[in-house]
Amino acid sequence: MSEIVFILGAGASVPAGAPIMSDFLDRARDIWADPHRVVAEDVPHYQRVFNALQVLQAVHSKSNLDLVNIESVFTLLEMAELLQRMPGNFENPGDALSSLKKVIAATLSASVRFPVANRGIGQAAGYAGFVDMLQRIGEIDRGRHSISVVTFNYDLGLDFSLLGRGIQYGLGEEQRQGVPVFKLHGSLNWVSKEETGEVIPLMPDALMRTIDPLRWVGEETVPLNFYANLKTSAAEIGIAGVSSDPVIVPPTWKKGEHQRSLARVWQGAAMHLNEAQYIFVCGYSLPETDGFFKMLYALGTAGGQPLRTFHVLDPDPNVDQRFRALLGPGAQGRYRYQQGFFEDLPGTVLRYFGQ
Repeated sequence: MSEIVFILGAGASVPAGAPIMSDFLDRARDIWADPHRVVAEDVPHYQRVFNALQVLQAVHSKSNLDLVNIESVFTLLEMAELLQRMPGNFENPGDALSSLKKVIAATLSASVRFPVANRGIGQAAGYAGFVDMLQRIGEIDRGRHSISVVTFNYDLGLDFSLLGRGIQYGLGEEQRQGVPVFKLHGSLNWVSKEETGEVIPLMPDALMRTIDPLRWVGEETVPLNFYANLKTSAAEIGIAGVSSDPVIVPPTWKKGEHQRSLARVWQGAAMHLNEAQYIFVCGYSLPETDGFFKMLYALGTAGGQPLRTFHVLDPDPNVDQRFRALLGPGAQGRYRYQQGFFEDLPGTVLRYFGQ
């Protein structure tokens, strides 16, 4: 279990190029319009998603829904698939949901970039300082402090910044060394078995061995578009019989065929929260609609170790009040809010440990 738990949201990947949830669809539209950035096979999926958004504008006549935030749209399309109902004469809602997953994967893969270094890749912007901080205070530093990361992000900014250091996803994978990273809503490098739905992570180190680094000659930064060839990459690694789509799920109660595998991830996150004495939150705004994290935090921390600190770092001061409302009396006295960005997190954390 972990003494220190980091909770990261979309804001943590912004320095690496990822959009935040509220401007994700704007970024997707920009990529769709740029022939140098969009993959031809993805064009119909972008078209279907934006057609669906146009049709969904009809809901505004009787209800108020956020059609700008990508997670709200994700949840809405999942409900439309469940009900088999969309405004107008729109095609199968399940097709729109499938296309949205591909658009999310394509947009993140085109946006998050890594520096080219020594015929390989370096750490994504923002994550270099974060990983260095983990080394200084974590298990790599003679085991003084145990560390884990809970993240809502699908992208691979953190995963590939931990290359060579090891990563544990909590999915029951064989690897037992490295930083525990619980990706609550899935990841662009996770695939599922076609017959059973079991979720299997394609480990970053193994994926890198499927790439010819010579194609990066002359480039300063590169995207990692593994999502487009996941089935092929899995076969090269020695994993057969998997679907071609990455496992990414919306922040809702319905986890579909991946329920059992993802339950392991949530259970692992809860156990680590239970033992945490230091919790640092960055890039996650605790939206009012996210009741799932509130329940995960409440049940995960019940009866666990007493907190020494619960520190939230975010540029939006409104986030302060949301977290204050989340915490019970025993945690209120340990709560700290700091207005800042992900790049400010390492310095903030190191001060707690005298570094």
